Amino acid sequence: MISALELRAVADLLATATSSEGFGVRARLVGIGTVDPDGAFDLALRDLDGHNPTDALLGFCAPDDWQALGVLTGGWAGPIGEGPPSAHPDGQRTRLVVLVDRDGQRVGRIRFADGTEVDEAPEGGLLLDALHRALGLATEPPAQHPGVFLSRLWLASVVEAGRERPSTWAEVVACHPAMVVLAANGQSLGSAHLAVAARAMTDAWGWSGVHRQATKGWLHALVEPSVAAWMDEGMLARWLDASLPELDVLTELAVAACTPEAGARLRDEIGVLCDSGSSAA
Repeated sequence: MISALELRAVADLLATATSSEGFGVRARLVGIGTVDPDGAFDLALRDLDGHNPTDALLGFCAPDDWQALGVLTGGWAGPIGEGPPSAHPDGQRTRLVVLVDRDGQRVGRIRFADGTEVDEAPEGGLLLDALHRALGLATEPPAQHPGVFLSRLWLASVVEAGRERPSTWAEVVACHPAMVVLAANGQSLGSAHLAVAARAMTDAWGWSGVHRQATKGWLHALVEPSVAAWMDEGMLARWLDASLPELDVLTELAVAACTPEAGARLRDEIGVLCDSGSSAA
């Protein structure tokens, strides 16, 4: 196995060797092969041809003789939750090396355009998740309750359904994932039972149920079934979270896609469902 010292040495080597490329460094996949008794190892670099490293890693399984996996890439950094870093006035270019070994040990080298250097790996994120999954390692568990995701999925469906004309309350209710699943099984509940059905679905499924259904194609618009099967629950939850607009944005869009009466009821109902989901997390 590769040691922590050796892993840091590889990160330093990659950071130094590519410094001349500046912040337009080509994205590459890094594989560290078997370490021999003398400490020598094979280093494989695969050009990602301009693809986003996280996307390029989806479904990838590192060869058995690779002791560590990583990426070398350039990007942008900026304030969290304030839109794309590249468009933010405080955004700046970065160059990143991150390596993870088969024990989950990780090292990183981050260089910012302002000269700041951080010699630590990212604490989380989809790139780190993807590196873990490619090595067959578990990721951090979901941070968000599945009821909040299902509510956001509902709102996104309401927005789509209301593109031609404003939706009535009955049509809004029919868009909820719980009602869709019931209808697919030949069952129906009145709109008065929306909250009960939504909570029952959340309690019965949890993230394991969402993951299981995603592998069967239920969320094919957000994640391919084979990729969902490659992910674990934690990565899937974060992938889905990143795939939909924020709750407050979706709420306003969904309300605008409804009749005034349906929009008012939707605003009340989403608050109840999300409060329930947050408290159960």
